[in-house]
Amino acid sequence: MALPPPFRASKRVVFMPPRLGIDSLAMFGRYNYANAEDGLAEHSHAAALEICYLVRGRQTYCIGKHSYHLRGGDVFLTMPDERHGTGGGPQEKGLLYWMILLNPSSTGGSLLGLAQKESLDQLKNPAIFSGGTEALARSCGRTSQHVNACLQRFHGITATEAVNAARMEFAARELHTGTKKILEICFDCGFENLAHFYRIFKAATGTTPRAYRQNHQLLIR
Repeated sequence: MALPPPFRASKRVVFMPPRLGIDSLAMFGRYNYANAEDGLAEHSHAAALEICYLVRGRQTYCIGKHSYHLRGGDVFLTMPDERHGTGGGPQEKGLLYWMILLNPSSTGGSLLGLAQKESLDQLKNPAIFSGGTEALARSCGRTSQHVNACLQRFHGITATEAVNAARMEFAARELHTGTKKILEICFDCGFENLAHFYRIFKAATGTTPRAYRQNHQLLIR
């Protein structure tokens, strides 16, 4: 969303994303000072992380007895409940963006509107994993890139790996307890190529779908 002219001309602009339904992003702002302004009093953000990006200019921030001197291109980060300010100095002229992110634990385990486990829970539905990573992203109401980033951040896997894991769990269950043909299971998982399905299944289980079914049928008997 582009800023209308009156906002672009403002020295300081602040948005409150919770009003737009983004609960975990408490604040997003920008200042563009042509001259130095009053300093920032020492303060903290309860259960929230603040990230500042100085595009141009210089700025000094203080945390306790430590001073941090920023130049254009630097990022300054404060942890939840960490007291910080400009240490009695001014807010220098320059262009700076900042955001305040709430700890996911304070928003029901959600980061930017996407729960840490939400995406994996969606994969329990065959209608989702059969549609691949794009279907997963649509079900979460996010872009594929966002879902992939969240899965890597919280679970250490890519969206493709998560989808294939769900597919293989489903396939193994069907081979173990069902009577569907292997080709039908392949298509139910969302694969269009039987050789690809065999390759992914063997990588996950160490055996082929046919051998897996035969071994488990013997165990059942």
